[in-house]
Amino acid sequence: MAQLWKVVAVNPQGGILVRTGLSLAADKETERLATDSVVEEVEIADERLHYKLIQGSGPTEGWVGITLASSGQVKELVQRLPDSHVAAPVSPEMTCFMCGDNSQDYDAIAAEQAAAQEVARNKAADDKWVAEQVRSEAEELDARRMVLKRWVAEQDEEKNAEEELVRVEANRQAAEEAEKKVADDKWWAEKKRLEVEQEAAEEAAWLEFERSAAETAAREAAEQKTALLLAEQKAAADETARLQAVAEVARNEAQRKAAEEAQQKVERQAAQEAERVQAELIVLEEKERRASEEVERQIAEEAVRVAIERKATEEKEKRAAEELAREEAHRQAVEEAEKKVADDKWWAEKARLEAEQAAAEEAAWLEFERNAAETAARLEAEQTAADETARLEADAEAARIEAQRKAAEEATQKVERQAAQEAERCKAERQVIEEKERKTSEEACAAKKKSVEPMHVVLGRFSHELPATLIEGAVAALADEGITNTQQLCEVVEKDYDAIPLPALIKSRLRKTREEVQAQDTLAKQILLVATPQRTQIST
Repeated sequence: MAQLWKVVAVNPQGGILVRTGLSLAADKETERLATDSVVEEVEIADERLHYKLIQGSGPTEGWVGITLASSGQVKELVQRLPDSHVAAPVSPEMTCFMCGDNSQDYDAIAAEQAAAQEVARNKAADDKWVAEQVRSEAEELDARRMVLKRWVAEQDEEKNAEEELVRVEANRQAAEEAEKKVADDKWWAEKKRLEVEQEAAEEAAWLEFERSAAETAAREAAEQKTALLLAEQKAAADETARLQAVAEVARNEAQRKAAEEAQQKVERQAAQEAERVQAELIVLEEKERRASEEVERQIAEEAVRVAIERKATEEKEKRAAEELAREEAHRQAVEEAEKKVADDKWWAEKARLEAEQAAAEEAAWLEFERNAAETAARLEAEQTAADETARLEADAEAARIEAQRKAAEEATQKVERQAAQEAERCKAERQVIEEKERKTSEEACAAKKKSVEPMHVVLGRFSHELPATLIEGAVAALADEGITNTQQLCEVVEKDYDAIPLPALIKSRLRKTREEVQAQDTLAKQILLVATPQRTQIST
């Protein structure tokens, strides 16, 4: 007698999957084998049952799996039914009472006893079969209860997995926003550093221009003064020649001798004065050399310190937004140091020019004294007047240079104030742009989150007018294609979307959903592009 099997699997699809062949790659039957159906065994191979339908609904013949591994457990899909009862044979000692004269009586008694035994055996077999059926049904109910519990647990796990995916997506978006903010902070720090370097270069160029202008003015003044001194010396020489010619005619030999003695005395005094001036010139040159060395040493030390501080500043600029305040303080310190270096250079250059000017004046003065000594004592008043004129011109030159220095300092302070005001304005504009970008990013993220929904939620909106099995089948068909949310639904091209086996009504409604989600994605992208022109403008 053929073995019977019963379908015991319980799932939302309402039965188990049937294939046309033994292989798992064989074609699927469009209809499932319903739960509680009874089938006849044809053959069993590789834990799969080849059956013929006896009772229930589903394909009349096919291959089904006997068990299914799920969540680390093995559950039965079909269950073997107990064998049908068979009549027990009559005992041999009761079948033959054919001896003696009372054979007919014995036959009747034996027949009655055999019938009674047969009834008792049939009743016992029926009772046993009923008990087996009751036990089988109880086990089947337990199995169904366990399958239902597992199915509910699987649904909970899927729900938890979906919630975890949503939470992971939110964390990813938050990480992307944090990375974007760090990139913006780095961009602003780099922009500020470039602005600081540009301002320092402009300030250095301006100071270099002022120094060149001061040198040119000082050189022109020295040339004018030298020309004036040469003209005065020429006039004095002409006057001396005229006076000497008159003296040669008017003076007698005694006066000539006196003049010779006076000339010798003046020459000795001039020689002594020249030696003194030469010694003072040597001392001045030594002082100038030492001052130049000291200034160069200070400039070198300051340059090394500034280089070290600038390197430290570049190191700090690589950090996040919390280093901006410290970077600003360091930038101010660097600017003060560079300003101090520039001032030191300017004062050193001024000292050098003053020393050169003093040396030139001293040399001219010595030349003037040597020529004046030859004219006699009568020209001492003119020499005193010339000395006083030179001193006054030197004082005027010093006053002019001091006025130029003060004007340069005032111009520098004015430029620094303007730069500080411009920096404050840029900072305020950057804060406004950052606030707009933050709001724009929040709107874009809200639009994007709103546009992404799980497919079972979207299809669940149609549950009031469509059967639950139809909606669940559509969710399963989309899941087989890897589509679990609206974002993935929009990523599928139109040709592949048309090829998905879905009911026409659901496919049409999902097509409208695709268009709405694509419109929301387009809106989010447009929102994100709003801040780009503002960032470009503030960068310029």
